[in-house]
Amino acid sequence: MFDATTLLVWILLGFLILCAIASTVVKSLLTTTLIYMSYGLVMSIIWLFLESPDLAGTEAAVGAGVTTILFFVTYNKIKALDRKKKEEEAKKLEEQKQIEEQKKLEEQKKLEEQKKLEEQKKLEEQKKVAEEAKRQEEVKRQQAPVAINNNVVAIDAGHQARGNSELEPIGPGASTQKAKVAGGATGTATRIPEYQTTLNVSLKLRDVLQSRGYKVVMIRTTNDVNISNRERAEMANNAGAGAFIRLHCDGIGNSGVTGASVQEPANGNPYMSAGNVSASQSLGRTVLNHYCSTTGIRNRGMAARNDLSGINWCKTPVCLLEMGFISNSDEDRKLNNSDFQQKIAEGIANGIDAYFGR
Repeated sequence: MFDATTLLVWILLGFLILCAIASTVVKSLLTTTLIYMSYGLVMSIIWLFLESPDLAGTEAAVGAGVTTILFFVTYNKIKALDRKKKEEEAKKLEEQKQIEEQKKLEEQKKLEEQKKLEEQKKLEEQKKVAEEAKRQEEVKRQQAPVAINNNVVAIDAGHQARGNSELEPIGPGASTQKAKVAGGATGTATRIPEYQTTLNVSLKLRDVLQSRGYKVVMIRTTNDVNISNRERAEMANNAGAGAFIRLHCDGIGNSGVTGASVQEPANGNPYMSAGNVSASQSLGRTVLNHYCSTTGIRNRGMAARNDLSGINWCKTPVCLLEMGFISNSDEDRKLNNSDFQQKIAEGIANGIDAYFGR
């Protein structure tokens, strides 16, 4: 038979075994620490029953006391580290979330900007299409034939007393612009401005043509005007002129250069009808040849141009005659001599007669 003390010891031993088993099964660190503390206390009691008070005290102080306290401190530190880790992870997740949200906002902003750019591009394309349609309509309207009277000649004395630097399109629907009208050159020897020379010749040409039965439309009869090159062409168009004669003088840095030439519209001129380009080229060649043969001035030939407003706006056959170089002293004196100017007028009129088959 076991006495009560022995029975209690066996019960305590059984409790120790349960504690040992429980410590391997329990997942909670805090519960395991409490089991370990209980184990130490029971072990110290057993040592007392075994009459080993020193071991009992040591077990109670170290096993159940100090070690348990260290476990609790370690547990608290581990919990603190876990909390810190979780807080850092939570903070990291929050930062990641903010980054993703910022990224989404940036992507959304980028999409909106892209959409805005596409809409703007679409509007610009529509605007370009509309402008091109408007330009084509203007070109079509400009190239539409006008009623031409072969008995009507328009004369434009090139330039004017004061140039106009304001800009105008070089032709119907053109985006390129040039000054409305330039001031012109000045004679090297005579110091007579080009606008005066061209006017003097124009007035004599008017008289010659009228004497031959033509109706003459003068673009200007004085120097104090402000008429752009486009407006000059439109005046000839409105008059239904069978020929539009534009008189100019050449000027260049090389004073040795002489001769007359005609500025004609080039083939494929985008502002004039093909028929008017051809007619203008024929008018120019005919006038230039007769002018040079009558005056004796050297024939420098034809120069094809598509950048002259006074030509591009024409619906009627046009001839821009450069009568000679006023940068050359001899030719300057000739072009400003009244008798020679009369010869110039006769030569141009002969060319007009030949063009119309008179």
